[in-house]
Amino acid sequence: MASQYSLQQVYTHAGEGSRQLSASTRQAVLIALSALGEALGSSHPKPFIAVLPAIVAAAKDVHRSVRSSALAAAASCLAALASAALPLLPRMVPAVLAAAQTAVDGLAMSPAAHAMVGFPCFL
Repeated sequence: MASQYSLQQVYTHAGEGSRQLSASTRQAVLIALSALGEALGSSHPKPFIAVLPAIVAAAKDVHRSVRSSALAAAASCLAALASAALPLLPRMVPAVLAAAQTAVDGLAMSPAAHAMVGFPCFL
């Protein structure tokens, strides 16, 4: 007999710092939550409102693939929830901006790329 889990339990286990699961498994859970959010978020908003903070917390994961999947899942859920997600925005926007800053800080430009920054683009 299969056990039943709430979205919060699944997401909390996979997205919020659980290191027992591999990065690919955490990413797969976030992709599944993204698809579920698109399909069911507008008709059943409560479970998705409950997991949004945990999805955004996964945007701090050390693996880029998990971070990007978390941001995509958050975007899908927010789009489906529409105005129901407005109360969560003050907590979510700083976390998303921090994740974006982490991504920008993680980009390493090669010396050749630095040299090309000064050249004008003629194309």
